[in-house]
Amino acid sequence: MLTRPFIVLWIAMLVAMSGISMVAPLLPVHVQDDLGGPAIAVVLSFSGLAIAQIIGAPFVGRFGDLFGPKRFIVIGFAIYAVGALGYLFAPTWELVVAFRVLSGVGAAAVFPMAMAYVGRLAPPGAEGRYMGWFAVAQTGGFGIGPLIGGGLRDAFGSDAAFATMALLLGGTALLALIALPPESRLERAPAAATATAPTPYRVLLRRPAVLGATLLVMLIGASWGSAAAWLAVFVIDQQGLGTNSAMFAGLLLSGRGLISAALQPFTGALADRTNRVTLVAIGLVISGIAQLCIPLVPRTLVETSILGPR
Repeated sequence: MLTRPFIVLWIAMLVAMSGISMVAPLLPVHVQDDLGGPAIAVVLSFSGLAIAQIIGAPFVGRFGDLFGPKRFIVIGFAIYAVGALGYLFAPTWELVVAFRVLSGVGAAAVFPMAMAYVGRLAPPGAEGRYMGWFAVAQTGGFGIGPLIGGGLRDAFGSDAAFATMALLLGGTALLALIALPPESRLERAPAAATATAPTPYRVLLRRPAVLGATLLVMLIGASWGSAAAWLAVFVIDQQGLGTNSAMFAGLLLSGRGLISAALQPFTGALADRTNRVTLVAIGLVISGIAQLCIPLVPRTLVETSILGPR
């Protein structure tokens, strides 16, 4: 597993996800408070990325099978960096949403191709272990990013966070371009040694497993996105908890990512030995119970400080 392609892509994904998730605790507040956007603007600032990704991912996946994943990974990170610069200079919420859609095009290139690249590195029977360790970079980066973004916003303002995000994503694109080997130089796993013609999407979607997995990922993404879009507003805004702290919102968002990152290696290895559908069902039940408990949490704030009373 500790090969150059895997390590380079792992580091690139960790850094990129840290940059991408930096906007989670501050973009809704930036759109609503700094740019005066309505509630629909907050929704579009999150869903615009997802819609663009949904539309673009199937086409990118097909071209990735034909031309190899590396070029799409590099292009996707570069597009993400351009989107981050757009957040920095956009004077209206409409332009922020437009650059958010552009970021979705980058996401459509990065994530499917990165998973495909790792899948081609994994030997038969070890897919869960490889994907589990790779998911540490994704979820760990998502856990680190909101803390960095929230801290930068509280200390220096939203522009500092957007600029840092652009630098991280631009650096990631450069790292992938220079250090990530093209697919032609990969040491292919035995099961992937024989190339086959791509299966049409209409045929794939007739398979219950593919259709079920697609719908499952869409529903999970919709539930998480709807919660994340308003969490920062609720925590920071005076109509919610009124903390005025993006750092606190980032801490809440980071908790999910960091805990998930810590568990990925274990659940990935477990997926190679047990029924994966059962694991998915157990995870969804746990997640659903946790979501139901959120409204029961008391909304009383208690001020604490390690430095004592101020």
